[in-house]
Amino acid sequence: MSGPAPTGGTVTVDRDRCIGAGHCVSAAPGTFDQDDAGLVVLVAGGAAADGDDVRAAAELCPAAAIALVTGAPPPGHRREFD
Repeated sequence: MSGPAPTGGTVTVDRDRCIGAGHCVSAAPGTFDQDDAGLVVLVAGGAAADGDDVRAAAELCPAAAIALVTGAPPPGHRREFD
């Protein structure tokens, strides 16, 4: 799962790696949420996220399930934000 990163790249979420710790939701609740299984999902139609919050979410993820990628986004779910 992915969406554009604050620097014009893409934030990528790997649900297979997610362990449901919820640090991403705490850091950037307008961008990330958890489904019924506790796994990370990108908030559909959420407000533009603060780049620092998204970077913090990636850094805080204990499973390294969130990555910021520059350039063309990989296949999967994408999310635009400023």
